[in-house]
Amino acid sequence: MIDDIIKENRVLKVENEKLLQENQELRAENHRLEKLAEKYRQMVDTLLEKLRSSLEKWGEPHEAKGRTSIGRNGA
Repeated sequence: MIDDIIKENRVLKVENEKLLQENQELRAENHRLEKLAEKYRQMVDTLLEKLRSSLEKWGEPHEAKGRTSIGRNGA
């Protein structure tokens, strides 16, 4: 009986170590992804600000055209 408990305890310790390692790896990956997400948020914010600035510079679209055209050099 005690031998069975000791064996089960060893098995659980090994499984626990594996889970702790996996948890550490997932936390590292999560941190990397959070940093990447922040980088992309900043890029989007910058692009939106450039777009707003360009739209303010150009004003409202012309009635005759019915739309505002943004070319490659416009952003």
